[in-house]
Amino acid sequence: MGIFNFFKSKEKTVDKNISDRLPIQPNGLGEFSLRLSDFEVKNQRSTFKSVWIDPEFEKAMKTATKSDIKTRGKKADVIELKWYFVRIILWGHVVEIVFDPEIATKSLDDFIQRTNQQLNWLTKSKESINNVIIRDLLHLKNDNWLSENQLPLKKEDFLKSIFPSSIKFSRHAAFELEYNDGNLFGGHSINVSVSSEREITDASLI
Repeated sequence: MGIFNFFKSKEKTVDKNISDRLPIQPNGLGEFSLRLSDFEVKNQRSTFKSVWIDPEFEKAMKTATKSDIKTRGKKADVIELKWYFVRIILWGHVVEIVFDPEIATKSLDDFIQRTNQQLNWLTKSKESINNVIIRDLLHLKNDNWLSENQLPLKKEDFLKSIFPSSIKFSRHAAFELEYNDGNLFGGHSINVSVSSEREITDASLI
């Protein structure tokens, strides 16, 4: 998942075209059956000034194309990436699913079927996700992020303030579930990591 966080701190320009497709709803059983045709392609073009880029990173990111340009009279590197995305409705919220096509170890269709399995587990695991978020972050909020004279938050009030915004899949369909923090932590995102074996490892701020 590091590639998505890697670009957050770099100068970048992103294709800002917003999909006009409606978010995909789960079926009556609360399950998803996403297909490759449901996904759209998003492109990102990032410019790095006077930054050395590890050749191993370039090798790993086969979808990336690198070129040298002149930026304000100085040499710079440009990396262009693409990834697949689709919007779904998860627990009543619009959530964007994102993945780099190069992480599919077999075919894209096989990878998407694996994401369906993960999503169908996730739709039924809200309480387990919430328990990890509370375990890892409620004390942090109450110990370090309260306003002056603000009373400590209860579990219920904490959970009412946050909502899921994106799911970023990595190899073997491990994923990171990102939440809008509802300004509990000054606008930081809440990130919940889930392994390919569906172990909810931790919740953290990013």
